Amino acid sequence: MNRDESLRCLEISKKKFAAGETVAALKFANKAIALDVSTETQTWLEFLNNQSSTADTKPSSTSTGPNLRQRHSSTSETHSSSSSKPTAAQEDESSRPFTDLQVKGIKKIRAFKTKGDLYGILGLEKDCSESDIKKAYRKLALQFHPDKCGAPGTDEAFKAISHAFTVLGDSDKKEHYDRYGIDPDTRAGAAAASRGGAGFRGFNGQRFEGDISPEDLFRMFMGGDDFPGFGGAGFHTFSSNSQPRARFRQAQARQGTQVNSSSLLQIIQMLPVIFLGLFTLASLLSSTQPDAFSFTKSRDYPEQHTTSIHKVPYYVNSEHFKSNWASSESKTKVLEGSVEKAYLQALERGCRSELENKRFQIQQSYGLFGVDKKMLKRAQGMRLPNCERVDQWNNES
Repeated sequence: MNRDESLRCLEISKKKFAAGETVAALKFANKAIALDVSTETQTWLEFLNNQSSTADTKPSSTSTGPNLRQRHSSTSETHSSSSSKPTAAQEDESSRPFTDLQVKGIKKIRAFKTKGDLYGILGLEKDCSESDIKKAYRKLALQFHPDKCGAPGTDEAFKAISHAFTVLGDSDKKEHYDRYGIDPDTRAGAAAASRGGAGFRGFNGQRFEGDISPEDLFRMFMGGDDFPGFGGAGFHTFSSNSQPRARFRQAQARQGTQVNSSSLLQIIQMLPVIFLGLFTLASLLSSTQPDAFSFTKSRDYPEQHTTSIHKVPYYVNSEHFKSNWASSESKTKVLEGSVEKAYLQALERGCRSELENKRFQIQQSYGLFGVDKKMLKRAQGMRLPNCERVDQWNNES
């Protein structure tokens, strides 16, 4: 839940501050308040801002250069969960460096992903060759691999790159995508396809499982399971009886056996967590604390404000705003950050809905007796106001 993650970030922030890492402490404090706004997180962020302003004149001994940001990992962080060992996704990501170029690249990939543009994700044009697709995947997979890039959104970008490659690298899926403009792995794409899919057919005719993970695809493409420093031997062809695929299937079989044998035990172990979650949910539902803002004017939210960066209008409860947000500029900025984040998420959801509708209309124009050209032209000319607003937002950032 957001509150639990917020408290975890708050604890990390305090540890960073105790270790003398004020910048890292500020980062985690801002992350905590973005996840869940509370009096404790607000007080702590205000304290850090005061400390930071007094320390601005002191030189930093840990600078790594203007174009490279190094985020330091916490020395001791524990995260309680229902499993006995934390997964790699639960570990602190902050030990990996990243550059401004990688941040901009992730932003572009995210924008193309929202539009459903698989060629754009790989930085290619529609008339590209198979060799171009392989080269683009190799370059981007190395650049945005989660083990090498610590920028926010790296995991999402890496998955998008892998998905674009699995579609454009499959001759059948690529033909379907080029014809309809619909990702064949989406619901609309599946409805438009008249044939049944049977996994990913890569270059040179080799076939991989349809549910292969981005990490396994990366290993197979780079030429093995181990790739320290990304020194793989290039693209390798794997037949149906190849050793990497055999290892992959064996691992799946072992995992299935372990899940079947321990499923009952896991359910029993999860019962305390389930009861705790229900109790927490009941507490939240019974809370009388009003929301910080609303995008629609009402009796409870009559007072209008506008964010300073993207000029997003929002409404607040006057008394709640004065007592919790209007006391300092830093608190107001925190609120505006939450407003703009929620507004952008709503725009992106609207954009995805518009794209899905447009693809469906294009699909409908291809009937049993040919193409309805008027319907196709009308569908292709549909305006996407939410997508246009997302593009404008990204250009303003």
